[in-house]
Amino acid sequence: MSTENITLYTSSECPFCHRVELALAETGQQHRRQEISLASKPEWYTSQVNTLGKVPTLAYGGPEVPADQPSSESVKINESLILLDFVNDIDPEHRLLPKDPVQRVRVRAFIDAVGAISSVFYGSIIKGEDPHRILTGIESVQKHLSPTSKYAVGDEFTLADASVLPFFARAEASFKHDAGLYPSGTGVKLWESLQNDEKFAPFRRYYDTLKQRESFKKTFDEEWTRQYYVKRFNLTDRGQKL
Repeated sequence: MSTENITLYTSSECPFCHRVELALAETGQQHRRQEISLASKPEWYTSQVNTLGKVPTLAYGGPEVPADQPSSESVKINESLILLDFVNDIDPEHRLLPKDPVQRVRVRAFIDAVGAISSVFYGSIIKGEDPHRILTGIESVQKHLSPTSKYAVGDEFTLADASVLPFFARAEASFKHDAGLYPSGTGVKLWESLQNDEKFAPFRRYYDTLKQRESFKKTFDEEWTRQYYVKRFNLTDRGQKL
């Protein structure tokens, strides 16, 4: 475990941030968590941490200072997939990548497939684009799952699992409760398809396994996420209960 000071600048609504939070929780890496409001980013964040105003960002090293007074001596690292690798590398005792080179390639291929989900996730929920496109993405991910493996690559949780779980979880929070800008009723029907259609049985088995991880239980609140979507998109007219 790294002994350097680590601060993760994150946002609860962001699946990319959630990737890194899962990795940190899985490795047990000590760190400080600083929530950043995407709607009103503080000036100190955009001037001293991430000039683009994006999350996640991880500050590594330097002296111990308040999160809102970041040290210029710490290294600021951005982008969720880069941070997944970084978290894996700083803790040799808790690796989230297999030692076997072939298995490592399988992890990378799986992460690439996850792009089919992440690329349409915001389009469906935030822009109101056809959410059924995410089904195609899930089918693409399913092709990489082995019926004899517990997780994406083998029987150990890896970066592959951390890369996709935040999107599955937010898809459930949105579609199951019809909380998105897509036409009313569309999300519920889509979620019912994912739960009942036999062709999505591999997804259900895999996702149910992922949700049992303590790291997930500690880092995700479905009800908070549902309420966030309802409030953000002003969906009370759909009968959503705040």
